[in-house]
Amino acid sequence: MKTAHPPVRAGAMSVLLFAFLAGPLPARAGADELWEAVLALGHPDEPSRAAARQRLLEAGPAGFQVTLLATRMLGEAALPNLARELHCPMLSFGGGPTWSYPSSPMASAHAAAKVLAELMLQDPELAAGLLGSPVVFERKLGLLGLVSAPERLVPALEGLQAEQDTSVVEFARGVVPCASLQARGDEQLILALTRASLRTRAKREEMLPPTRCEEAGFSMGPVLDGLIAGKVSANGWQRSSNELSILIHMPDGVRVLLSPRCAFELYDAARRQERYLPGLIMPFVEELTLDPRDRQEALQRAERDVVFFPADERNQQAARLVNAGGRCAHLVTYNAEDPFAQEEYLEAAARQGQAQAWQVIDQAAFCRGDFGDQDRIELLGFVGTTEAAETAAALARRCPRARGAATVALIRLGDRRAVDHLASALEDPGFARQSLDRALREHLTPQLTRKLEEIAGREGDGSGEAQQVLERLRAAGRIR
Repeated sequence: MKTAHPPVRAGAMSVLLFAFLAGPLPARAGADELWEAVLALGHPDEPSRAAARQRLLEAGPAGFQVTLLATRMLGEAALPNLARELHCPMLSFGGGPTWSYPSSPMASAHAAAKVLAELMLQDPELAAGLLGSPVVFERKLGLLGLVSAPERLVPALEGLQAEQDTSVVEFARGVVPCASLQARGDEQLILALTRASLRTRAKREEMLPPTRCEEAGFSMGPVLDGLIAGKVSANGWQRSSNELSILIHMPDGVRVLLSPRCAFELYDAARRQERYLPGLIMPFVEELTLDPRDRQEALQRAERDVVFFPADERNQQAARLVNAGGRCAHLVTYNAEDPFAQEEYLEAAARQGQAQAWQVIDQAAFCRGDFGDQDRIELLGFVGTTEAAETAAALARRCPRARGAATVALIRLGDRRAVDHLASALEDPGFARQSLDRALREHLTPQLTRKLEEIAGREGDGSGEAQQVLERLRAAGRIR
């Protein structure tokens, strides 16, 4: 005789399926209800999602357990997305998509990961409890969850001396900068994090020392394939005494140190496939204290190929080549309108004999310190000497960033040139807006009034600013 079983509800079946995919159910009363809540996180109805989220947050450790198991479905690809939620932007790159079809297990898992992050932010001890997990993903998650509690992260980093998985140690190195940001203002805690980070780095070196290309059995093939495919990059170097090596991080975490000879061989092999990798040769070009034979080999390759370097780095590499004494067919360009942080390019352009570069350098040198020095420039208005007036007038004429502050000084000095520069100062007063307003109230003249009215009555960037200044001057009783 067959025993009749009650039909299984669709919702219960979904819970069973989801729990099977995520992992074993926690042995707690009410676990089914929590899994129902996890599944509801992917529901298209907003009130249902909000109620499910609240239910899981209120469940505390039990809610943490089920959201953790649900997040496991996403694997380590979830870590960058979790990093965004856990105040660690440095590790938030490269995450997988967070969108899935509504009501699907993956949609619920993505939403559960966000709830998991909220629970760890509320109670960092939940994250700390993951550090002893046998699951690598969970140990990494535990470190990430302690970013918001940097004082708890320090002993966690110390505990990594017993860690056996190199990827966990490597991951910990990325967590430290985020924790240091959270610890801003606490110098002792930042120092403790730095010390723990150095010990973590030493642990990684011990676990996985770099592979040198001269070692027996080393194959260039995987490195070349990774460079060609763009999966690895040559953007670092390491120096010991008078020897320089190119550092390459392979996808499996292995670090490879390339001697000059290996680096040149790889560069030439990639070049034969029409891939130009300046990171393999430029460090040898720029470093003047190396073996001159190595530097000459690198220099010859750079001079020959610089016009073929990747477009997004060609100008910078060309500037470095020129500044290192090399010949370069590429004409180095720079931002003449804003020479801020353009020193490398201006030097190269000047070395190439570009006449305009000399003019820009002259102006940049004269206007040095104008950005952030507005208050000092304005104070020239109280000096009351011919030299102060000449300096203020030159700053207003030559330095766009200083124009507002320099015009304030001219107004205070009663210098007629204040009228000439008033329009451009009003177009972009910068940080001098309030000082400009105050100076006009205190030192207003008929000439300045007429100039304000002229600017306000015409079309232009300074028109609206002039109208507002006139309104404030009328309100203050300075003009009718």
